[in-house]
Amino acid sequence: MKPTVREIVKTLLIIIALLYAFVGVTSLFSFLSFLIYVPKQEYAEDPLTLIWLIMPLLNSVVCFLIFYAFLRLKTWGRRLAITYNGLWLTYGIFASIGGLITDPREFRLTDLPILFLIGVFALLGGSILFYLWREVRELMAA
Repeated sequence: MKPTVREIVKTLLIIIALLYAFVGVTSLFSFLSFLIYVPKQEYAEDPLTLIWLIMPLLNSVVCFLIFYAFLRLKTWGRRLAITYNGLWLTYGIFASIGGLITDPREFRLTDLPILFLIGVFALLGGSILFYLWREVRELMAA
């Protein structure tokens, strides 16, 4: 029996949800290690340290929300994933351009970094296009 497009999309969404859960767990480990190993007086001395503490936690919470929403096929999860990936894509583009502008000698774009950037940008952009696909929208709207 040949699987339908709906079944294939549902399976892909489960796999993608597991990837988001993995990213959430790794971000949570980053948060916990930062919480354990950074001395507490640094929080009081430098308020920017709190940003470095909160960002992995926020990333973890967002990834776990996307994981839950993809497993339950919630519409808000698709929108959250589009926003999340779009923000990372925008950050990556601006960070790459900023690195080229501020210190072009240190920011060398050889073959390997260019392939990595193209791969990351293609993965983020491709996932956004996948979430905008009509079958995915219909499945997650039900």
